[in-house]
Amino acid sequence: MIEACADVSDAVMEKFVAGDLGKVTEAEIWAALRKGGLEFKFVPVTCGSAFKNKGVQMLLDAVVSLLPSPLDIPAVSGVHPRRKRRTGRRRSRRARPPTMRLSPRSRSRS
Repeated sequence: MIEACADVSDAVMEKFVAGDLGKVTEAEIWAALRKGGLEFKFVPVTCGSAFKNKGVQMLLDAVVSLLPSPLDIPAVSGVHPRRKRRTGRRRSRRARPPTMRLSPRSRSRS
């Protein structure tokens, strides 16, 4: 794993080539994993079991730390399905806190 991280991070590469693998910090590894994932150089994989809640927290931490946020993704352009013309470029919207909406049927009747 350190060798894969060294492919995307200069700081890790220097320590890897020098043979100082013990001096590679956890923060440098996480930063290299995120950079490699964002550049599609490699895909981090975790495992766990929802049945016994083994590894679930580690999976959630990896999702937050390694995967891109909507602000990291560049603008997207598309083709209108009926007009077959290219549409304008659209950026991701800023993340908003989730809100709960109740449908009229789900409200309690008193």
